Amino acid sequence: MSITNLRLVVVMAFAIAFVLQPLFRSELHADEDLPPLIAREDFDRHFVAIKPYPGEWRWREDIPWAGTIHEARARAAKENKPILAWQSINSPPLGST
Repeated sequence: MSITNLRLVVVMAFAIAFVLQPLFRSELHADEDLPPLIAREDFDRHFVAIKPYPGEWRWREDIPWAGTIHEARARAAKENKPILAWQSINSPPLGST
């Protein structure tokens, strides 16, 4: 690589860094948009308020969920039943709500 090309690469790198600098700077101050932390003495009260009541998540307890596809395949083969594989990547499985 010649000196001229090297100078061009260095100038372009500095130009790109100068243009992208505000993006990185805003990430450093992103915590300003966060709500205040919960005080230690209030945490137990809030935790009890959001904790599910007994029987509230009955669907999670009654359905024999499988953690991996391998576990589901072994159980399906043993019980001679089909598998319902439901996956969602960064979106609700039934669409936006």
